[in-house]
Amino acid sequence: MDLFGPIPVRSLGGNKYTLVVVDEFTRFTWVVFLKKKSHVAQEILSLIRKNETLTGLKVKQLRSDHGTEFRNSTLEEFCDHKGIGQNFSAPRTPQQNGVAERTNRTLIEAGRTLMIHAGLPMSFWAEAVNTACFTQNRSLIHRIHRKTPYEMLKDRKPDVSFFHVFGCICYILNQRDPRSKFEPKADKELLSCPFDESPCAEEKSDSTDPIIPVPCSLSQDTAATSADNPLDADDSLEAEDSPETDNVSVSIPPESASVIVHRDHPVDRIIGNIHDGVRTRSSVLNNFCMYVNFVSMILPDKVHTALQDADWIKAMQEELNEFERHKVWTLVPRPSGKTITGTRWVYRNKVDKDGIITRNKARLVAQGFTQIESIDCGETFAPVARIEAIRLFLAYASYMNFIVYQMDVKTAFLHGVLEEEVLLNQPPGFVDKDHPDYVYRLDKAVYGLKQAPRAWYETLTSYLLENGYRRGAIDNTLFIKGKGSDMVLVQIYVDDIIFGSPNETLSKEFAEIMSKRFEMSMMAKMTFFLGLEV
Repeated sequence: MDLFGPIPVRSLGGNKYTLVVVDEFTRFTWVVFLKKKSHVAQEILSLIRKNETLTGLKVKQLRSDHGTEFRNSTLEEFCDHKGIGQNFSAPRTPQQNGVAERTNRTLIEAGRTLMIHAGLPMSFWAEAVNTACFTQNRSLIHRIHRKTPYEMLKDRKPDVSFFHVFGCICYILNQRDPRSKFEPKADKELLSCPFDESPCAEEKSDSTDPIIPVPCSLSQDTAATSADNPLDADDSLEAEDSPETDNVSVSIPPESASVIVHRDHPVDRIIGNIHDGVRTRSSVLNNFCMYVNFVSMILPDKVHTALQDADWIKAMQEELNEFERHKVWTLVPRPSGKTITGTRWVYRNKVDKDGIITRNKARLVAQGFTQIESIDCGETFAPVARIEAIRLFLAYASYMNFIVYQMDVKTAFLHGVLEEEVLLNQPPGFVDKDHPDYVYRLDKAVYGLKQAPRAWYETLTSYLLENGYRRGAIDNTLFIKGKGSDMVLVQIYVDDIIFGSPNETLSKEFAEIMSKRFEMSMMAKMTFFLGLEV
């Protein structure tokens, strides 16, 4: 057994880990996809019970590394009760669990190749790994027995006639024939639909029928929905998707059963707007290719790892350029008897709605936990809009029938002017070679400082008051400006702002005022704010 993950992008089923189970004799492999690492023990127990029921054979031994997901009271009690031996590899000796480790690597590399070739977003990684496992069980030849793992386990040759190119276009016939309440909603048949596996299939297609990229095996989510009508047993066990993989050595041959497939997908289960039109894999591939050469796909955990990647070096340099542009700090000699606040880098990969990484974001933050109140910082409280205030704002907008807009101020905290003297260590990896012992004296706030939200709030408040806005007497995050019988309302939540007015001119005026002083990372009609979807 072995576990890989977590994967930065969750699968379509919301999973992050993959458990890989390998039969030591036949090398037949199962993959189980998990949302949490803590689910590993229960999945292993479930897998053993299902296979022992289907085959009548008993598992004799489990082999894995020393991870707590394998070495815990749940598995120990189960193995003691069933008489199953547990074999753990020595610490930092993965070669003792070599079968599982090699299987993990094979599945990951095969899955990556499938996704790149098909041009699918990262969110399809579980389908790719599942497909790789499914096909390798039926194609790799055991070098001693000269048979595939499937044939050794099932004692019959596998049927590969239904295999198709991973990610190819699938045309599903739309049959919406009327049915009464008591007629069956599903046909007991295999899904029969044409596949276009030519390289330029998506360019040739002008059909109005739905075009769907379909992997050649089912995902865990598909298997879960068919629990009452089991798939081919080894298929259903393989089909579970998990970003982290654990490998278990077992000997268990499952049985086969028929598949029930619903012909028509319920409209209420369609995700997204059905009027947006058809999306082919070429459009997804174009989006992927737009960014793949300009961003890093790897999320570094430490600064020395990021410094080995040109894309992350560029992201960190962009952050430091923002500091210089906003005149945030000044390099000064290290004073004696002063508290110096540490700094660290925080890395994030920005993704679009398809799960494709579009931007590498590196943020330099202060280690505010080292600050001492009344010495390194004074007042730190900053008012924040309550959810009730947001709801009242939206209710009033609905009543007055005006559009609500939202904006996000870019690097908002870097605008906050500091009153206290705050000293920072130089950023890790970007130490001035001429003055390595110097420190930065802050003129403006940075993320991580205890007083940063307060400094930003006071800067924004002063700017709005200078431009004729008045602050709410009860809610200090609400700002109002009247013009004749009309007025514009502005609600502040840290660096997120919503605003609107029955007079559209006043809304545009506020947007122009904010754009003159601050740079916006987003300004549009309000769609989602603090968990409220509009």
